[in-house]
Amino acid sequence: MFVYLCLIDINRVSGPLAPHGVYRLVAPYCTPRWKYVILLHLPFHNRLWVMGGQTAPGFAEAEEHFYDDIWASPNGIKWNKMVPQEPHWCSRGMIGGHVVFKDRIWILGGGKYDTPQTPDRAFYNDVWSSHDGIHWHCHIQHAPWTARQYHEVAVFDGRMWVLEGWNQSNRNDVWYSDPPKNTPLIDAPNVIMLPHLGASTKENLLRIGDIIESIIRDFVTTD
Repeated sequence: MFVYLCLIDINRVSGPLAPHGVYRLVAPYCTPRWKYVILLHLPFHNRLWVMGGQTAPGFAEAEEHFYDDIWASPNGIKWNKMVPQEPHWCSRGMIGGHVVFKDRIWILGGGKYDTPQTPDRAFYNDVWSSHDGIHWHCHIQHAPWTARQYHEVAVFDGRMWVLEGWNQSNRNDVWYSDPPKNTPLIDAPNVIMLPHLGASTKENLLRIGDIIESIIRDFVTTD
């Protein structure tokens, strides 16, 4: 038994979202990745990207192997192997955890699926990004959120969000990234960045107003 990864495109028969669209096979398999059953895939810079992955001998005929290679294609038929420079992320099945943000590919956590020879799953919470799929930067080896698989990563409100996932049990936590450091806005001389400050009662609002007034008064009267 073999597992094939097939790429298709959709020919709309009528209307912008016709429910009876016809699917056309583009390639019977993605050379040379046709035995991979778990992998990362995403669109970036007008190309399809396939990264990482692993075989699953318990479900499909193949020798156990975990991959860290990277492939890109403009049409799903012709694939070019990208050779990443070290350092870059380690091999993994990449179950969830990728997104395109600020014109970069981001890989957040993931891991390796268990196999007959490797019964213990691997879980990661590292964060990597690349502008071209070749040069990778590790932003953090161990993010504050628990290492996990099957998580969702989204971009919203100028931040990356990590939602739920699994590590020995289902998770329902939500994390978001801080605004980037060393940006022109933050470094501008006429911009003051303050920690988030909030209050929900009338008393707390008045108290915060007093604190802010005291801070500003001390600032303008101090030599």
